[in-house]
Amino acid sequence: MNILMNSLIELLSNKIVICCAITFLIVNLLKIFFNYLQTKKIEWKLFLMTGGMPSSHTSFVTCVTTSLFFLEGISNVFILSLALTIIVMVDAIGLRRAVGKQAMLINQLIDEVMKKKFKPQRLYELLGHTPSQTFVGFIFGIVIPNIMFLLVFQ
Repeated sequence: MNILMNSLIELLSNKIVICCAITFLIVNLLKIFFNYLQTKKIEWKLFLMTGGMPSSHTSFVTCVTTSLFFLEGISNVFILSLALTIIVMVDAIGLRRAVGKQAMLINQLIDEVMKKKFKPQRLYELLGHTPSQTFVGFIFGIVIPNIMFLLVFQ
């Protein structure tokens, strides 16, 4: 039991984990705020959903990569993390955005079919990100660990 507790304490006190948790919290709260500016409705469900401004996936993986840079410099682990960050960003803009557009078209078809009293379930459309949403996520993923490592973790 002691080993498990010590491991949990070590995990929760890890600088990368702390930076990622703070980044996740800030970016997802900002996602709710930016959505509120557009819709004038607070939608707490957006905190854990994909899509929207800024990209929390991009912020998260960029935070890991930035934190690794602060801890290890340009190491093999940093390069691997950088490669995975690029893959996540390309996926957010490309594949996941395309799937979101497909969901939108399917939902339009569902709306037409519903006029005939058929009730299929609508699909969630906000799966991917625009390039600007991904870029803003990237910026937050760099800025938050910089603040943490330069001001908090000294």
